[in-house]
Amino acid sequence: MIRLQVLLFVSLAACGEIKVASTPLGATGDSCTKAADCASPNRCVANVCQVPAEPVSDGGDGVTDGTVDSAGGAEAVDAADGADSGAVVDPANPCGLGECAAGWLDDGVCEKECNCEALAFDNGSCQNLCTSPDNTAVWKVDGFPPIPGACWQQCADAGDPELQTCTATCLQTNGLAVECSTCFAAYTDCMAANCDPSCLPTPGTPDCETCSTTYCWQAFYNCSGAI
Repeated sequence: MIRLQVLLFVSLAACGEIKVASTPLGATGDSCTKAADCASPNRCVANVCQVPAEPVSDGGDGVTDGTVDSAGGAEAVDAADGADSGAVVDPANPCGLGECAAGWLDDGVCEKECNCEALAFDNGSCQNLCTSPDNTAVWKVDGFPPIPGACWQQCADAGDPELQTCTATCLQTNGLAVECSTCFAAYTDCMAANCDPSCLPTPGTPDCETCSTTYCWQAFYNCSGAI
C-alpha cells in the first residue's frame, strides 16, 4: 500500500464545472466543503451539494441520514444505487473496511471505513479527488513516491514564492489531474515544513510515515481519498 501524504486546502476554483454557492446553505448543485454548507436534504458529496442515497439503516432507533447503526446486526440493506445494482450493505461493515461509527459522519474528517457511495462518501467529508482511474494510474505505481518531493524541491531551488502552485503544476506534467495534483502538492509542502528533508525523496520510511501520520496524512486523505 502506498502511503502518500498531503495537507490540503483545495481551491474550489480548480473545479471549474461546479457552481459556487451563493448562500450559506447551498441548493442541489452548489459547491460545498462540508455537509453544513448544504440545505436539507442535500449532503456535500465530492464538493457538490446533492441529495444523498437512502439511509443505510435506522436500526429501529430512528438514526437516519446515512448513519450506520451497528445494532442492526447482520441485516443487509440496499446500497446507494438500491435495487438497480443489487448491491447490499452490511451495517456493521458498510464500506468493506470495518465499522463506520455513527459519530464519524458529519465530523469533517474522512474515515476510510465510511468512504463509500452507500454513506455519501462520509457525508461529504471525503473529497476523493485522486481516486479516478486516470489519477490512480499515475500515483499508484512504484516509481511515483519520490516525484512530489522532487517537484517541490525543483520549485524551491528556483525560488518560486508559490511553492504549492508550482509543485502542483509540476505534478500535472507527470500526469495528475489539476484537482489531484493540488492534494499531493499540499501534502509535500506539509512534509517539507514538518518532517526531515529526507522525507521528500523517501516518504515511505518508518520515520517519515510517523511524521506524516502526525502532521499531514489526514488532510491528504480528506482531499485525495488515496490509500
